[in-house]
Amino acid sequence: MSTAIAGEFGWLTTAEGVEDTETRVRLVEPGVDRVQGYLIGRPAPVPIRL
Repeated sequence: MSTAIAGEFGWLTTAEGVEDTETRVRLVEPGVDRVQGYLIGRPAPVPIRL
């Protein structure tokens, strides 16, 4: 539903917290444009020197 509304406005949708392939597939099939989470990239430590 939300993805359809976003599409009507030409907006992209992003799903957060995607941890496995099954979840990614379930989100992308109905129209989520982007995913982020542990599956895509694990958290990296902050460098000591900035």
